[in-house]
Amino acid sequence: MKKQNALIGALVADAAALGLHWLYEPARLDQIAKAGPVLFRRPDPADFKDAQGYFAHAGKPAGDSSQYGHSCLLVGRAVGSDGSYDRAAHQNSYLQVFGPGGSWVGYADKVNRGVVVKLAGAGADGYPDPSGIDDDQLPAIAAVPALFAAGCQRSALDAAVAVTNINADAAAAAAALFAALSAVAAGKDAAGALSDAAEQCPAPEMGKSLAEAVQMQPLEVRAAAERFGMSCRVSHGMPVAWHIVANAANFEQALEANTIAGGDSCGRALAVGALAGLIFGVPDDLVAKTRIIAANQQLLAKFA
Repeated sequence: MKKQNALIGALVADAAALGLHWLYEPARLDQIAKAGPVLFRRPDPADFKDAQGYFAHAGKPAGDSSQYGHSCLLVGRAVGSDGSYDRAAHQNSYLQVFGPGGSWVGYADKVNRGVVVKLAGAGADGYPDPSGIDDDQLPAIAAVPALFAAGCQRSALDAAVAVTNINADAAAAAAALFAALSAVAAGKDAAGALSDAAEQCPAPEMGKSLAEAVQMQPLEVRAAAERFGMSCRVSHGMPVAWHIVANAANFEQALEANTIAGGDSCGRALAVGALAGLIFGVPDDLVAKTRIIAANQQLLAKFA
């Protein structure tokens, strides 16, 4: 089992979901799915016309990444081959990507904007610690795949999450994902790893939702999305991700289910892709479609 598959899987899953990210209309999603593949779809405003949702990724080609994928990858610059984590390097990379004149061209979410304001306003004393904002949304889990893939200790997790999110539920969601990945790496099957992570979750109510999501069988993402929610909040997205991974038969099915669930599919993709990538491996043909991987081979090589 290759730990790097957690990071590769997260990046692939995010790119695969981009075309239908933030489409909240089940009937429209079903219509699109009947017409052809839902993964690696080019973002098209026609898919969102007269439907509930928000079209955020105009001009992006198929296989490109959302802001979630870029947040996930940049953590790779802050971890060493020895499993170390450098908070200042993480913050510096974040500003280089999302700050003024940065490499990111596209939608900036609430967390992106809030963190950039704090980092860009830092004075001679250096970046603030922490630099995150009080937000309970899925950007909180973006640091997990790279930290896990690099073999970082659990102690690095809180510092990395606080770079973007200072919120108890956000920290609990990241801890649950890290625990589930660690349990899979230790030999647990998917259901066992997810159940253990739910039991250990620092936020009791979230833990209950995660445990319930594992018990929901068979794979019924619409029922899970209706039960837990489709939005960007970790209390919504994490249980849906748990349900998908607990029931998926392979990596591609997990990604398809995540996309069809609607809503913040790119946010959930970081958890779904990391877990499914570690459990099943990541198909080469899907890796080849993911532009951020092709463009960052040298950086990703250190996780091999």
